[in-house]
Amino acid sequence: MLGLTWVEFSIQEPLPTSYAVMFASVLIMKVGFAIDAWRVGKAQVAVPAAA
Repeated sequence: MLGLTWVEFSIQEPLPTSYAVMFASVLIMKVGFAIDAWRVGKAQVAVPAAA
């Protein structure tokens, strides 16, 4: 994830059009990961661990 953010910012000046596309794709991917993590965490809290 950090690598994509670095690439995203490294193309900001030389390729502004590509930067907009890269920014949107990284944002969508990060939001997707956050939603997935939230759902997994919520599911793990809802199902108590077997002792």
